[in-house]
Amino acid sequence: MKKSRILIVIVLAIFLSASSLLAENVPIKKANYKLAARFSPDKIKKMVFSTSVSPHWLKHSDRFWYTFETPEGKSYYIVNPVRKSKMLLFDNVKMAAMLTMMTKDPYDAEHLPIEKIKFVKKDTAIQFEVESSQDEEKIKKEEKVEEEEKKEKEEEKAEKEKPKKKIFGFEYNIATGKLTMLKDYKKPEEKPKWASISYISMCDSNRFFIDNYSRVNTVPKSKLCNNLGNKIFDLETADLSTLMAAGFKFPEPFKVKANDGITDLYGVMYKPFDFDKDKKYPIIAYVYPGPQTESVSKSFSTSGDRNFRLAQFGFVVITVGNRGGHPSRSKWYHNYGYGNLRDYGLADKKAAIEKLAERCPFIDIDKVGIFGHSGGGFMSTADMLVYPDFFKVAVSSSGNHENNIYNRWWSEKHHGVKEVKDDKGNIKFEYDIEKNSELAKNLKGHLLLTTGDIDNNVHPGCTISMANALIRANKRFDFFVFPGQRHGYGNMNDYFFWLRSDYFCRYLIGDYSQSVDVVELNREKEMSGSKEKK
Repeated sequence: MKKSRILIVIVLAIFLSASSLLAENVPIKKANYKLAARFSPDKIKKMVFSTSVSPHWLKHSDRFWYTFETPEGKSYYIVNPVRKSKMLLFDNVKMAAMLTMMTKDPYDAEHLPIEKIKFVKKDTAIQFEVESSQDEEKIKKEEKVEEEEKKEKEEEKAEKEKPKKKIFGFEYNIATGKLTMLKDYKKPEEKPKWASISYISMCDSNRFFIDNYSRVNTVPKSKLCNNLGNKIFDLETADLSTLMAAGFKFPEPFKVKANDGITDLYGVMYKPFDFDKDKKYPIIAYVYPGPQTESVSKSFSTSGDRNFRLAQFGFVVITVGNRGGHPSRSKWYHNYGYGNLRDYGLADKKAAIEKLAERCPFIDIDKVGIFGHSGGGFMSTADMLVYPDFFKVAVSSSGNHENNIYNRWWSEKHHGVKEVKDDKGNIKFEYDIEKNSELAKNLKGHLLLTTGDIDNNVHPGCTISMANALIRANKRFDFFVFPGQRHGYGNMNDYFFWLRSDYFCRYLIGDYSQSVDVVELNREKEMSGSKEKK
């Protein structure tokens, strides 16, 4: 009897032990390139359209008009805050029919090419233009040339002249619905694109305003309010149905303590859309130290896709603030990094990751990555060198690693300048920001440095000096230059996304399956040869 009891106890212990082992989170071993490719910038543009209302206030009243686009097409609205009314500026179906009849070009309600809307005749009518899809006029060139230019002129004649599509101008009476084609229409002057962008926009009388609002985990909405802050009515809610159908999931806000154990830090966590709580994911922090701002999103956006898209490979990606960051927190919080511009935010990033790993068993604390651009490039490399046994992989792009050769307006302003007076009373000013190159000997993990060769913000010399220090310290690292690119990498930015992602997939997941071709980019490219796109 005793033997059977002992046997039962042993079997039960083995079962419980096996169950415990089975309950442990399983590390990710294969990167999900297909899921990341599903949410490329070009694909996102076809899933998400308008997410805010940009009002155009009229001159002779408190009314305004705006456009709002969804997967069903673009609609044009006019709003009267006094009467609490909102109506279509015109019927898209009828407008498409009238434009088709007058221009002999086929138009439909979902693809109206209306541009440059302008209210005229005391806001009773609108003028606008449409671009023809059929009629073309050739660009005429001057025939008078100097003698020495005749040869060049003959060569130009042999080349095919680029066609210019005809522009039609129209006037539409809002009350009667009558559309008139304008003769001798002249295009209005182009306005700067930034001039019409706002989150809160108030009319000239200061009686009404538009509030566009969201959080990182909510659908963007727009509402009309009066100057007391009272809502008049809701204007729009962004249509994210196509995005959600593709598998998108909102990120998760979180709060942790800073390295002092007292200060609250706020961040956002991005998980893979196919997240499995029983798996273990490497964690990557996207960083920008400030101190004039922080790299933590406050509202919904798909434009900054580097975080949620990177997560799809099989990472937990986070952004989190740090002491010495955003000035809106407090003067103490903002000034924390004064005089310590390289290192002030590093400990808080490390502490935040450690605390998240304690509460989230799906985070692999032994596989920590970090990346950032500009000041974030500076910070991500510094983290790798100050905490070389914690951060294992970094991608640092266009970092100001050497602030003695960076511009003074940023570094002097945020680090501080020391006033020095000699025995004769002469005053001079000194500042000395610690450099990443001074810590090159500390590198242990994998580091990728990148820069554009004509960077017009952070001089490429900052990255080259860092590379030189690593070479002198006999360290293995990776270095990449984007030819002909300035600070933002321009049309090579999407290539950089895959370059950066490959680096993390290799050294944090262990996935070396990538071929020489960036298949995900080639798959979206039209193989049309020399054919010009219309």
